[in-house]
Amino acid sequence: MASLSALSNYKRALETSDNNDNFEYVQGQLDSARKAWENGWTGTDDFKTFMEYIGSANDELEYSDALWDKYLTRAEKYFTEDISGLYAFLDDASQLSDQITKKF
Repeated sequence: MASLSALSNYKRALETSDNNDNFEYVQGQLDSARKAWENGWTGTDDFKTFMEYIGSANDELEYSDALWDKYLTRAEKYFTEDISGLYAFLDDASQLSDQITKKF
């Protein structure tokens, strides 16, 4: 059985930041934003500022249902629990890079 000092060390480790903390935070907020959107709670500052983070806002923060769905769906595509979100992001970035390169 582990000693009390090992348990204390583990508790301290849980309180410190890790590299994936922001990623996991955004994943949780995506769930909250999706629920807010589905329930029509889109007028809150929490929802609006999160939408600014994952999408782009106009000056009045007036989004259409189509834009909300687009931004949430895109973010959910990239912020997955497995590596598929990273691969989706890299594929999309590569395609965008190819499109930009073809223009020159």
